[in-house]
Amino acid sequence: MSKLSWLGLVFLFFFYPLQSVKCHVDVRVLLLDDFTGTFSVVLESDGGFRLFDPELDSSKTVPEKSLKLQVQKGRIFVNGRRLRNRDIQIEPVAGDTRLGENCYQGIFRLVVRKERAYLINRLDVEAYLKSVLRWESWPGWPVEVNRALAVACRTYVINKVLKARRRTESLWDIGSTQAHQVYKGIDAQSERLVQPIADTAGVVLVDSQNKVIEALYCACCGGCTPAWISGVHFNKARYLKRQYACKFCLKTIDALWQVTKSLAIFKPLLGRKKHLTVTDLRVGRDKAGFIRRLQIKTADGVWHTIKAASLIKQIPDIRSLNCAVTVSTARGVVTFKGRGRGHGLGLCQWGAFGMAVEGYSWEEILAFYYPKTALAPVEVLPS
Repeated sequence: MSKLSWLGLVFLFFFYPLQSVKCHVDVRVLLLDDFTGTFSVVLESDGGFRLFDPELDSSKTVPEKSLKLQVQKGRIFVNGRRLRNRDIQIEPVAGDTRLGENCYQGIFRLVVRKERAYLINRLDVEAYLKSVLRWESWPGWPVEVNRALAVACRTYVINKVLKARRRTESLWDIGSTQAHQVYKGIDAQSERLVQPIADTAGVVLVDSQNKVIEALYCACCGGCTPAWISGVHFNKARYLKRQYACKFCLKTIDALWQVTKSLAIFKPLLGRKKHLTVTDLRVGRDKAGFIRRLQIKTADGVWHTIKAASLIKQIPDIRSLNCAVTVSTARGVVTFKGRGRGHGLGLCQWGAFGMAVEGYSWEEILAFYYPKTALAPVEVLPS
C-alpha cells in the first residue's frame, strides 16, 4: 500500500468524534482456577500481608512473609488456619507479591464457588499492561510497535472488563493465558516498557458507535486477507474485516513453515476408534486458506470428521490453520505447509514490526490493522 493511500486510512481512523469511553481502570485477572481438592499456592511478600474478609467487612494485618493458601472440602485455609468464610482478599503491606517465580502488583482474592477455587489478581489496567506487553511484545522492538501494541492490549482488556462488569455474578474479567492475553506479573524487562504505555496512556480503539472494539491480534498473519476467513461474525466486528492483505510480515520467521508428521499422530482424535490405523487425511479450506474441515480415513474405509481446531491441540508444531496439506499414503506421513502463526485476525505483531521498521507511526499501524476505527480516551469510573 502506497504512502498516498494512507491519507484515506488516516481519515477513516480519525473520522469519528473522539468521545470518551467510561470504564473502570482496574482489571481482575484470573490466575488459577482449580477444583478445591487440589488447590494450594504460596504468596510471599517481605513486608507481610493485610487480609480482608468482604463478607464480614473486617481486616487484619499479619506479619508472616509467606502465606500458604489451601482449599480443602470447599473451605479456605491460610497457613493451616481455617477461615470462617469462602472469600478472602490479600494485599501486601508494602511492595509486590511473589507467586512462584513471578512477581505481581495489586491485590489478590481467593474465592470458592461451587466447589471450585479461583485465585484472582486485581490491579490497575496501566500496571497490568506492563506485564502483558512484556510477554506479547518485546522490550527491544521499535517503540512504535510497542505503542501500537499498548493501545491494542489496553483496548482488548477494557473490552473484556466492560463485558464482565455487566454480569453481576462475574468474579474476574480476563484470563492470564494465551487464550486472552499472556500475564505473568512483572520483571526487570517490564520496566523498559513503561514509556510506550505512558505515551498512549488511557487511549483505546472504538468503532463508529463509540464502543470499545475487541482488538484481536496474532503473532503473524502470514499475509492473509482477514475478510476471506470463514466463520467470523464480521457483522459484529466490521473492524476485523480487513479487505487487503498484510505484506509486512512476509520476511519473518513465522511467515512460512513446514511440518511433517506420521499419520498415526491423528489416532487420538478418533476417540473410541483410536485403535484403528489411519490411512489417509483430507481437509477443506476457506478462501483465506484456513482449514475448516478435517476428515481422517481409517483402515476400515470409514472417513471420520474432526474439528479443525483439534489439529493445533494435537500437533503444537502447526502454527496456524492457514496451511496446505499433502498426504503420502505410501510413506504414511502428512506434510503441512503453512503461513503465519495464530488466527490471522486484527493486528499482526510481526507485521507491525515490519511497518515500524519502514517508518510508519503507531497511529498508522493501528489504522492499517483496525480499519474504520478511532482513538478515544478512557474516562475513569469508580471501582
